[in-house]
Amino acid sequence: MPHDPVAAADKVFKTITNGEEYDRRKVFQFISSPNVEIDYEHLRTCILDALRTNYKNMRSSEYEWESQNTNEWLIELLGRISAKDDKAKAATLGYLDFNADYAERDRFYALVGLIEAKVQDIHDQVEKTVQSTSKIIDYGAVQSIKDGPLDDGLGKTLESSGAKLPPGALIEKQSKSSWIIYAEGQDLYYLELIGPDLILVQAKYLYLRKLAVVFLAEKGDMRSKKEIELTALDLVTLNALTFISIPAVTEQLCYLIDTLENPDIMNDAIMALGKLPPKPSPFAEQASLVLRRFVAYSRQYDYYTGLRALAICSLGMLKDETAEKDLMKELKTDNPFIVREAALALENILGIETACDRIVETIIKLSPDSIAGYGDALRWMERKNKNVVEVLEAIMQSGQPQEQDTARMLLREIGGVEALKKLDTRARTAEDAMKLMARSEKGIQDQFNSSIIKARQGFNVAMAMDVTIFLMGVLLIVSSATLILVKGETLDAWIGAGAGAAGGGGAVATALNNTFIAKPREKIVKNTDHLMYLQLIYLGYTHQLNEIGLAYSRHIVEGKNVDPAITTEYINVINQITNDAIARLAHKDLYLISGLKVPKELTGEPEKNDPKTRTIK
Repeated sequence: MPHDPVAAADKVFKTITNGEEYDRRKVFQFISSPNVEIDYEHLRTCILDALRTNYKNMRSSEYEWESQNTNEWLIELLGRISAKDDKAKAATLGYLDFNADYAERDRFYALVGLIEAKVQDIHDQVEKTVQSTSKIIDYGAVQSIKDGPLDDGLGKTLESSGAKLPPGALIEKQSKSSWIIYAEGQDLYYLELIGPDLILVQAKYLYLRKLAVVFLAEKGDMRSKKEIELTALDLVTLNALTFISIPAVTEQLCYLIDTLENPDIMNDAIMALGKLPPKPSPFAEQASLVLRRFVAYSRQYDYYTGLRALAICSLGMLKDETAEKDLMKELKTDNPFIVREAALALENILGIETACDRIVETIIKLSPDSIAGYGDALRWMERKNKNVVEVLEAIMQSGQPQEQDTARMLLREIGGVEALKKLDTRARTAEDAMKLMARSEKGIQDQFNSSIIKARQGFNVAMAMDVTIFLMGVLLIVSSATLILVKGETLDAWIGAGAGAAGGGGAVATALNNTFIAKPREKIVKNTDHLMYLQLIYLGYTHQLNEIGLAYSRHIVEGKNVDPAITTEYINVINQITNDAIARLAHKDLYLISGLKVPKELTGEPEKNDPKTRTIK
């Protein structure tokens, strides 16, 4: 619904006048929700203008109760906003004025609207409705009631109570304690025996009066309560019980369903059970058991499909968690009507988060092939509750791998703009994360390659020095041999001279080698190794920082709340990474591994010239 109150009122009005029954019922749920922002004055004006003009002459037959026309939807809507708008309340109460000319159905739905709005001060008006539509006759004054023409005694008794009976009026028994009086094919009056009283009711106000009696019974009126208990199995009473709950008749309603009565009677009985107070009410537990039994039985017969869907809806209203398994079975049916009711009932009972979790768990246990039916169920939940996509996204982010894959498939199955946005956002987030990871990995790889190149350079320098020493040795040997031979001496003399020079010249050569060749080479190798170890520590440090940065970025991009505690946790991890790197850089093992001398500040040994550690000899 729009956030603008006037626009919201226009949307409500448009849906009631042009929408399907499902959407109209959904609007009624919307306006009864708390904290709804609607311009009720504007909505009331739209309703009254439409009733005076567009739907002024719309009237249904007094006895066609199967459907509700647009005029009646508008009257009920007017009553439903009566608690929020005094002028709407006054206009609705006008339909209960029997001095005005309104059809019974108009009056009926006006009273339905007032009752659904829980308007507090209509008790007196409802009592007047009962008094205006019926009279109480002493049954003892009636000798007998037989089918056929009215006898003079009964006719006079009824006329003395205000009944207007044309010549030739007939009476016919309807049930054990009710009769109908009619003439020329038109119903005129109903008689109901309630204890010692015989109730005379104008036929055109039969449904309206019974609704008023049920209302009074709910408010604690004992006479009304007794009447409802005695007539609970009658179709007219059942119709009224679909709007107002009377828990005392629960057992009779269950009996009608268990015995598979007339479908019309079962329809109202099932709806009436759905109006009972939800669990933990004991009445709800009894009703739920009967409804689940009927749902299981009716799966075998297609002609029970409508009643089965209605029973599933009533199960959802009773909020009995023991019905969960039955509802999960209904989600796998091929009938979309059943799937819709089962999905909405499951949401009513478990809540949207738990319902989504159960569906994901069920798909994992079965197979991915079953996802289509469950996707339809979630699509119906999404129409009612826009949190379905968010719940699946949460599972996709934090669930187990199988749960994440299933949630992703369900989002695709649900479709719609929001679901596709979530999938697209996640795909782009993953793509960006992979790009950032690739850049980070490339930087780390480049640095590692640089370390290898530098190590190779140090190795090449050391190798060059070794080759140089070897070549210099060969050159000196060849040069000395050449000088001996040039002087005309033999090689024996050269060998003897070499052996003699080994003692004196060897020491000099060794000193020169150590000073200019060996020691520089050793330092180059050790420092190259040390540099490589430093770079490896740096590589590990930067890699860990990149990982934690990616995790934090993903947390923000996915729309999660970033509270101070989460930020502090990330900061603590970064501090730990930094401290670990510093500790490795300052650890003496780094120098020992590289073959370098460990600095004294890392060994803990005192300096030799430190006055604080100097001892007196």
